[in-house]
Amino acid sequence: MEKKAKNIDGEKDAFSIALMKHSGQVKETICKWKYEDMDVLEMLMNFANKLEKKDDELWVSKSFIYRLAEEFERLKRDDGYLLVSEAAFEAELRRIIGRTSHGKKDARREMVENIVRDLSQLLVVWGLF
Repeated sequence: MEKKAKNIDGEKDAFSIALMKHSGQVKETICKWKYEDMDVLEMLMNFANKLEKKDDELWVSKSFIYRLAEEFERLKRDDGYLLVSEAAFEAELRRIIGRTSHGKKDARREMVENIVRDLSQLLVVWGLF
């Protein structure tokens, strides 16, 4: 994993994460720490913070992750790349996050748009579209 991260583009400025499921299947991702002005770690930490249930604050149910996976499972190629356009992905992401988010309506709408923007940017730089 370390070698893969160091070889992402010759800059040695990346990290990798591996997840081993109970079935033994391994999912890996490699990502640079930053893409131009986008700090990936900060973005992911902000998003993870939104997945924590909080009283009187905005948050997104963790069920969002499972719903998103269910919706796009049939729309992936064998290599994991999505068979839908970026716009279609964003629309579905917006719908699912909107349905699983909690808090005041106007503030929720802004949070959803921010999450959609950030996750879409990340998926674009990863080349999943």
